[in-house]
Amino acid sequence: MAKRAVVSVTSPGGCFDKFPTILLSAEYNALSLDAKLLYARLLSLTGASAHHGYADSKGIYITFGRARIMDYLCCSPSKASNVLRELIVHNLLELQQVENRGKMYLKRLTAMETDSSSCYFQPPHNPSYSFLMLPRELPNSLYASARILYAYIADTLSRGANQAVKLHKSALGKILGVVYRTIAKWVASLFEYGLLVHAATTTIDREAIASISGVATPKKKEAPPGREEGTP
Repeated sequence: MAKRAVVSVTSPGGCFDKFPTILLSAEYNALSLDAKLLYARLLSLTGASAHHGYADSKGIYITFGRARIMDYLCCSPSKASNVLRELIVHNLLELQQVENRGKMYLKRLTAMETDSSSCYFQPPHNPSYSFLMLPRELPNSLYASARILYAYIADTLSRGANQAVKLHKSALGKILGVVYRTIAKWVASLFEYGLLVHAATTTIDREAIASISGVATPKKKEAPPGREEGTP
C-alpha cells in the first residue's frame, strides 16, 4: 500500500491573509518559507493601506515594525532582520525612513526580474495572483511551513466535495521544496495544535499514519497460531 494518510483540517476561523500560490513554484525557491510568509502578510497590509489612502508618489506604503515581524514569525530580532533583508535583496521590498517614520513599499512578484517603477503597488490594490487563504488566527508559534501547508490542505479541500485529502510524503516535499523528513515535525505540529486530524477511514495503513504524524498507532493483536481471531 502506498505510504499516505487521509487527513482533514479544523478551521481556526477569523480573517485571512492571501498567500500567492506562485511563491510555491520553483521560480521562487531562492526565498525562504519565512520570507514567503512575511510577503503574504505584507501583501494583505498593502491592501489595507490602499483602503485607508496610505499612498504617495511612489505607491502604496505600509508600516509594520520589526517588533511586529518578530511576533508574527515568532523569531529573534536577528532573524526578523534577516528575513527583511531577504525580501530587499530579492527586490520585493523597499524601506524608506521619512521624518522618523519608516515606510515599507512592497513590490510585485515580477520585481525579482525587473527594477522599474511599475513594480510598486498602486491604488486600487488588485493583485492578479491566485491565492491560498492563510488564516491569521493560526498560532504564531507554528513553523512558517506548517502554516503554509495548512493553507494548502484547506484550499485542496475547498475545491472538492471530499472532506479529507490524501497526503503523500513526496507531494509534501514538493509543495514546500524540501525533503519529507525535514517537514515531518512541522506536519506533526498541525496535529499537536488540533488543526490537522486523521479522517475516519478503514483503508489507511497504520505505518503511513505514524510516518506523517510521528505518533505510533496501536496495532491490532494477532490471534495465536492455530486459533481463529475472536475465539476464547
